Amino acid sequence: MVAFLLGVLGCLLCGMLLTRLLFGPLPAGAVPGAARAAVGVLCFQLGTLFCAGWLLARHGTSWREAFGWANRRAQSLWLPVVTIALFLPVGALLKNGTSGLLKFLGRPDHEQNALLILQRSTTLPTLLLLGVLTVLLAPLVEELIFRGVLYPWLKGLGFPRLAWWGTATLFAAIHGNLPAFLPLVGLALLFVWLYEKTDNLLAPITAHLVFNAVNFVLFLLLRERAAPGLLPA
Repeated sequence: MVAFLLGVLGCLLCGMLLTRLLFGPLPAGAVPGAARAAVGVLCFQLGTLFCAGWLLARHGTSWREAFGWANRRAQSLWLPVVTIALFLPVGALLKNGTSGLLKFLGRPDHEQNALLILQRSTTLPTLLLLGVLTVLLAPLVEELIFRGVLYPWLKGLGFPRLAWWGTATLFAAIHGNLPAFLPLVGLALLFVWLYEKTDNLLAPITAHLVFNAVNFVLFLLLRERAAPGLLPA
């Protein structure tokens, strides 16, 4: 497990190093361009998938066995869709309420880089690439890390509450979006609930994919206005 986590961290660092070599250093406070962000994210995502495959091979198990791909397949598809449909308006209201509170307290409401990158992306190929990274690869990779590996590991060590709340809090924190922190914690808890309910990692992956897809489409439709929803998770 430690080797896997170190491998994931190494993939992240390799992505950062590769973007620096290809595009040069990023000025302090600057927002990375779409190409720079895509290279770094893709390096991290593909590297993490490789690390997951290595971990499974080391334990002599398959993706199907380790993550329950065959368990409750129908429920693992329709239940996440219903869950996200119910969560989206609640999450958006909670995010807007948090944003309003931060403004009232005089705290700046910074948009996360992913939103700014999307706002500045105008060409169709760039939007398609960002869509694939955000809607398809991000849910798969993040669910593998948080619900597929970290959650059962902590739970297996005898810390079920830490497994639920620790992974949910860390998931929300890595997105670096203070107004969306609480709703993202709630979203992550729903992902864990879906995994427990179905015993199939496909369920939280599907929910994550639907969540990101809806927010991505809404953002494209309303990109000239204030960014809606919680994009991205």
